[in-house]
Amino acid sequence: MTAATSVLATGNGLPSHSENVDSYGWILEPLPFIGLVVIVLGYSALVVAARRRGRPAAPGRILLFAAGLATIAVALFSPIDPYGERQSPAVHMIQHEMLLMIAPLLLVAGLEQRLVMPISRLALRPIRSRKPAARIWRGFLQIVGNPWVAAGAWTLVTLGWHLPVMYNLSLANRTVHNIEHLSLMAVGTLFWVVLIGRLPSVHHTTIRERIGALAMAMGVGGIIGAAFIWWPGLLYTGYLDARPWFGLSPWDDQRLAGIIMMVVDMPLLLGAMLVIAGRWAKRDVRLHDTPDNDASIPQPMRRPSDHA
Repeated sequence: MTAATSVLATGNGLPSHSENVDSYGWILEPLPFIGLVVIVLGYSALVVAARRRGRPAAPGRILLFAAGLATIAVALFSPIDPYGERQSPAVHMIQHEMLLMIAPLLLVAGLEQRLVMPISRLALRPIRSRKPAARIWRGFLQIVGNPWVAAGAWTLVTLGWHLPVMYNLSLANRTVHNIEHLSLMAVGTLFWVVLIGRLPSVHHTTIRERIGALAMAMGVGGIIGAAFIWWPGLLYTGYLDARPWFGLSPWDDQRLAGIIMMVVDMPLLLGAMLVIAGRWAKRDVRLHDTPDNDASIPQPMRRPSDHA
């Protein structure tokens, strides 16, 4: 029985435990596919609009965004999805990392101010009004642009979906499974937009806030990864009858899942810290290299800004 046939037969979108690894194939689910098409069309419209304004998008940005879309497609439509759901928490973790950390980072890296200018103008225009609705909208933008809010949402979603009750529910119910994937991509995108994106924002984010939020995510990822590695039993009952890859036992495969999470999360988060610190250092150098900072001219004492 092929994976696609199994989907139609069982009605839950996931192959049964009786299938071997060779039976898992690519499954093009309508709703995620439509979502990707909408994203492609929206991004293409932004690229065309930027070119018409005489400020075309950098080819490298377009390639990064395309790589992010490809990562999502592989995570959702390739054998990684059914095999990870039924047989291997390690493969499932690879999928989660692709949707939560890697794809959103690539998508955000593919954006720049010249591309999102029409969206920025549309979002920021109402805050100039003195109407109550404008104040509410400004407050909302300040909240979603706060690094601690972004890190908190990332923490809540990441921890929540790895709790055994929610994890097992996503294995058993396809609708919950799709909601899980959507929420991972949403908080991952918000996380990277707020922390490393150079996009217009109402919230004045400081370097300390960004680095603190990244450190918070590192701590949460470390806790989840350690739980996978050191938990004495099998965390998720959906894998009791699993046959993981390379002949691993379900317990060893669970440990491998924790290692994968740490291997992906820690370098990305630490790298983001270094990028932010590098921006801060460059900004500090530019401030001190301006003519106003000539040593021959007396200057008042000034505390360097830590805003990014």
